[in-house]
Order: sequence, then structure tokens, then C-alpha cells
Amino acid sequence: MKLWLKMLLTGTTLFLSMGAVVSAQTTFDWRSDWAVADGFTIVEDTTGYHFPSAIAFVPEPGPDPKDPLYFVTELRGTLKVVTNDRSIFTFAENVFQFKPTEELPSGQGQGGMGGICLDPARGYIFVTFLYTDANGRMRNNIVRYQSKPGTFSLQPEGFIAFTEVFAGYESGLAHHIGACQVVDDQLFVGIGEAWQPHLARDIEQMVGKIYRMSLDGKPLPDNPFYIDDDVTKARNYVWASGFRNPYAMQIVNGRVFVGDNGVGTDRFVEVQRGEDYGWNGQENSIHLRAAYVWVPSLAPTTLQYLPPDNMLLGADNAGKFFLGMAGSVRRGKMPGIVRISYDMEQSRVLAVPDYFLRFRGKQEQMVVAVAIGPDGLYFAPLYANQAGQTAVYKIVPDPTNSYPYRPLQVEDPRQIIRERGCLGCHQIRGDGGFGGAAGPPLSRELLIANV
Repeated sequence: MKLWLKMLLTGTTLFLSMGAVVSAQTTFDWRSDWAVADGFTIVEDTTGYHFPSAIAFVPEPGPDPKDPLYFVTELRGTLKVVTNDRSIFTFAENVFQFKPTEELPSGQGQGGMGGICLDPARGYIFVTFLYTDANGRMRNNIVRYQSKPGTFSLQPEGFIAFTEVFAGYESGLAHHIGACQVVDDQLFVGIGEAWQPHLARDIEQMVGKIYRMSLDGKPLPDNPFYIDDDVTKARNYVWASGFRNPYAMQIVNGRVFVGDNGVGTDRFVEVQRGEDYGWNGQENSIHLRAAYVWVPSLAPTTLQYLPPDNMLLGADNAGKFFLGMAGSVRRGKMPGIVRISYDMEQSRVLAVPDYFLRFRGKQEQMVVAVAIGPDGLYFAPLYANQAGQTAVYKIVPDPTNSYPYRPLQVEDPRQIIRERGCLGCHQIRGDGGFGGAAGPPLSRELLIANV
């Protein structure tokens, strides 16, 4: 029987996604792609996005159905706003010029709009992005949109770009500008080292660092390396240096936390003003000053924090960090969200971070957009699912515990060993031992013989 006829009779449909043909039953259940911790369920909030890369909530949305609730950036330069009734509007588009030579999942497509942060008091919306200038060189930039203070609006009232701040420094795919956060009258932003590790520790370079500026893009005199008001001098903005790709950043009560994406390993670190965190291109340098190291890498993308007095996800999750992970499905490192228990008084991680959300599908996927909303923990996968849909999902408590898939339900136990950091000291059939192979090999035949 011909393939097309057989598919017609069996109810199977073909979907074209990112250059690959994927077969799926018309009854595809999107829940089968995701596992979530006990006591929680996942619901679909909105759908209809193209490479969603970040989410930001309006802290105190207006009461009307068409008042903005949250904003979603799309990698290729569109900013969307979702209202209380879950209508989706285009707030801004064609924000910048960046056309990849190959589209995702190719590495050549890893660039574009990466971060968003809000200043409700002034109605500012900041978006960060990688673009290509008139000479074909990659640059970082920030655009600040003016909106209605407090409740924001469906359309911008104006905008300014911070082009001059970044125009003198080249950027690079994947290792470009990312997260931003407004703290009082300050704007913090993280920028990757643009594949130039030798520049990450150089305070005269606008790569591989955390930067701090005014909400108008000006340097702040109390920055640690400030010398004058020149907006073209990187050192005037540097808050801390020596990072590879600090794409995940969160500021809690004035304390700066970063998930730094390494090569084979990653780190979670509390960042101190004016300090150097040592990335020099050597793998072991990503371990410096870390509160926790993931071995092998799970690729941090975004960092959120639930205050200790916030019972949105129950008492057990109050006071925890939630770190989005891009992972790599083809390498057995699953995308998702991990929980980090961090003692703020002792400045240390209290337990091995565990998956709160885990991707369990077979196709390529990343989790790069995570945000804490008024009624749950929201996330958006980067790629469309087997049904061709890209949605924003919401994780909420479920007293019935009826969700069918849990993070520890995996087909290969070696996956858990990888994700729990065991391969830092142990090896399984030659895989691992990144920390010097201090522990005995865990391969069945060798382990049994040793015991």
C-alpha cells in the first residue's frame, strides 16, 4: 500500500517542522511531551508563537479583559502582549535586522531577541537582542519601549535604542546579550563572551560580563570600574566579569545570581560586585566560585525566584530558584526546569537540584522562557510540538495529583545519573569522570566485579 494512502486510512498526519518531517497521530496529546513534579499539573494558557524566547508579567495588571497580562518575545524580532482574556496582540515587530544563514535547530539560528524586563512605575519595556549592523557584523542592543505606567498598553507610545552603548563591540551567535532586570532605577543585563573567552575578564570589553546602567542607558558612577560618563566605554558599565554565557540571571533583594552556561559543565553562582569569575576558555575555569556545578552541561537559559513568603507553588517550593534548561535531546540531556534550594544566610546550595519540569519527547526541544505569574509558573518551549503548535504553558498545584507523567519516569536510568551530577566523579562505559574519575566506574560488569 502506498504511504500516503496508508496514512489516510490510519489517521496519521505529516507535519513539517524546521526542515524535518515528523509523523504524529491526529490524537496527539501535548501532555506526553512533559513530566512535572508530584502534586502539580500543566495547562495550556495561550498558543500561536514562533520561537518564543522570554516571558515577562505585568506585576499589577488592569481589571479589563483587554488589559495586558504578560509579554512574550519571539526570537526573530516580534514582541507580543497577552491580555487578561488571553487575546494575543503584536506589540512591536521587525525590531531589528537579523536573518540567520540557517534556521533553527541549526546553531546558525541561535540569535535574535533574547530578553525582556519591565519597569511598571514608568511603563518601560526593555528588550535585548542580537542584530546584524550595516557592515554585516553582529552587535548587541537594547530597545526601551514607552508604554502606559502601571498597567502598560497594547501598543508602544515611543521607543529609544541604546545602540551607541554596544556598537563598538562585536557579539556572536548564542553567546550574546540575554537576560535583563530592572532594580529600582538600575538596569542589569548579562552578555555572553561572543566566542572570545580571552575578552571575558577584560573590563574594557563589552562581552562575558554582568553590566549595570541607568534606565536611560547611561553608566552609573558607583559601578566598580567607572571612570567617566562616556557611554562607549565598557568599563563604565561593568558590574562583574569572567562569564562565558550568563544567560540566566535573577536579582533578589540586591543580590545577583547567575546560571552560567559552560561547554561541558555549567555553574550556578552568586555574583559579587566588581569580582572576576575566571572564564578563560578552559573547561575547569567555569567551576570557579560556583555554588553548584552541573556535570555534564544542561545549558541554563533563564532564572526565576519564588520568595519565601510566596505560597503559589506550596510551602515546599517557597524560597527556591527555578532554572530553565535548554538541554540537548539528541545527547540525552533533557530540557526542563530544575529547582535549586539555596540558603540565603549561608550562601550555599542545600541539595542536589532536581527537575520540576522535564521534557520527555523525542524531537529537539528547549525551554528558554520561564516566568512566575500570578497563578502559576509559566514556561514556553522554543520549538513547535508534534501537532505544529507552540504554546505558553502554566504549571499549577493539582490536589488530585492526576497528571500522568512524572520527572523520575525515565526509560534509561543512566539519564538520571547524568542529570544528578554522578558523572562528575564516576564513569559509565567511558562516559563521565569529568571531576577526575575519583569514584569507581558504574558500568554493570565493572561495578559488580568491584563489589
